[in-house]
Amino acid sequence: MTAARIKKNPSIAEWFYFPTWQRAIAQVYPTSAAEKPRLVLIKPIDAPQSLTYLIEDMERRCELIIASVSDEGRLVNAIVDHQKIEVSEFELLWKLLHRSGNSPHVIVHALSSIDHGYTRTVDSYEEQLDYLNAFKRASFFPLIEIVRSYANSHDTRQIKFVCLTNDTTQVESGDRSDPYRAMLQPCPKVVAQELPFITGKSIDYRESDVIENASTRQLVVTHLLQEFDKSVVAVRGNSLWLQSFEPISLDGTLIKPVRPSSEGAYLITGGRGRIGYTMAHYLAKTFGANLVLTGISNVIPREEWDSVLCDPLASAEDKEEVTKLRQLEQYGSQVRIVRCDATDLQATSALIFEIEREFGSLRGVVHAAGIFESQRAFRGILDTSLEDCERRLLPKVNGTLVLSHALKGRKLDFLYMQSSLSAILGGFGFLAYSSGNMFMDMFAEVNRNAELPWMSINWDGWVFRDNDDEAHIRSVVSPAFASPDFGVVAEIAIKPAEGQVCLDRLLKWGQASQILVSTASLDTRIEHWVDRSLLKNSTGENTTELREASELAQIIAIFQDLLGVNKVDPSSDFFALGGDSLTGIQLASKLSATLGRNFDIIRILEEPTPLAIFKQYGEFVREAQN
Repeated sequence: MTAARIKKNPSIAEWFYFPTWQRAIAQVYPTSAAEKPRLVLIKPIDAPQSLTYLIEDMERRCELIIASVSDEGRLVNAIVDHQKIEVSEFELLWKLLHRSGNSPHVIVHALSSIDHGYTRTVDSYEEQLDYLNAFKRASFFPLIEIVRSYANSHDTRQIKFVCLTNDTTQVESGDRSDPYRAMLQPCPKVVAQELPFITGKSIDYRESDVIENASTRQLVVTHLLQEFDKSVVAVRGNSLWLQSFEPISLDGTLIKPVRPSSEGAYLITGGRGRIGYTMAHYLAKTFGANLVLTGISNVIPREEWDSVLCDPLASAEDKEEVTKLRQLEQYGSQVRIVRCDATDLQATSALIFEIEREFGSLRGVVHAAGIFESQRAFRGILDTSLEDCERRLLPKVNGTLVLSHALKGRKLDFLYMQSSLSAILGGFGFLAYSSGNMFMDMFAEVNRNAELPWMSINWDGWVFRDNDDEAHIRSVVSPAFASPDFGVVAEIAIKPAEGQVCLDRLLKWGQASQILVSTASLDTRIEHWVDRSLLKNSTGENTTELREASELAQIIAIFQDLLGVNKVDPSSDFFALGGDSLTGIQLASKLSATLGRNFDIIRILEEPTPLAIFKQYGEFVREAQN
């Protein structure tokens, strides 16, 4: 499986996909087995009734270890061999299990099963923030600690990691949906991509089914234990459902068209960024729309635009922004640039009132706020901090909540949220980013109505360059080493003009809460980049022999074996030798199996030479000695 198989479809009309679910054949395996798998279930202290029923079935079918976590996300105790052990850190739990011969085959994160109240009517912004913060403390942040602590235990045997949720998404008519719990769905994909000894899966069930139906419980537990071939499944009653994406052709035919107007104004949060400006340019050129573009950097006053263009000391960024704004005005649009934090409800509400006062009405919104270029792009699970995760989530999650309250009582032509294919494909360093995008996708599904027609658009990767000959391609959605299947390489990424065509097609198409934009076959990309569990076990047959060589020689030998090249020296670059992100996963897997340490794949791909990897291994050894 190489990136060469992923080719950009020349027909933009065929880039669009609609999310759906397909019923699959559900096979329930016998409950007795010669060797029971060992499963660690991580649950809230006060487990809901449905989880209690599932525990009973798990105890019959596997060696069950139960770890209980408080509402604040702290490990409280664990039950191992039917004995309660007081343990307060996951790192200590993994060491204890490893030393006692109880290393797990499956780790199940079931911390989202506690209901903090989202299913009731939540009116105030403060209540929603309280729920969001409670969810992050009790479920999202512990997931990061669980995975990171296990990886740092350097147990490199293959294990399964499952996010077990209930009532997260609408599969059948009448199902409830929860945008907060949905944030967990992409996490196993990213975990499995970054940590090659882990395979990941998300399983969602309907709580009432598990309580009332023994066969539903058996089906859920079966899919916790069996080999993973799909990363996202749902159990409803006695049926298994697989997430699917239906291609649709948008050739520009008017279906339920949205017709922007030169009257009123359109707000683009993050409109001063590259994607936001691309949307603004289309609206101005096509409709002469009046525009309000926001960002968090300082605003150049309108009366200083001329002087900025003439000032030799002015920054290139300021000159570029003024030039773009002038271009928008040439189309007849009135343009306002405003410094406004999209996560500040008071500031956003005040801005909307000001727009209505000046322009008469707010006609539409594009929510494109995000953090892309101002810092080190994205950090892997082993390297990320909770603060970095918060920074990623804020514009996506909090920004969406702010808009939903600031726009109450209004009627818009359109309300587009700029989501990403990362919610479906994952990607190195994309744990919080993909989760924030998934929140937007589910929020649009839950809240779309005639007055506020929320639509989440899962965009492919974008590239921006001054001309077609420019060698250095900048992406606003990923680091340079991210999966070529994700769409950040020049050959398949969306260029600004293509993105404008997509927006035009979406406006002509009309009504849906979610649409995906993939420049290459989405099914093929999911197969290559997500549903590839067989790739995990491809660690080679010469691991034993490699262990007998020196560490640096072992690393060089792994390069040679994996890439099929003979000449590799300590400074050889993995990508220059023909490697890509998919073979990078195999590289990390072989390194972990051979050297007995879990390597940070993000760091490997940032410094992809045998010498740099050898230095990373040396750090592991020193840490162990200390």
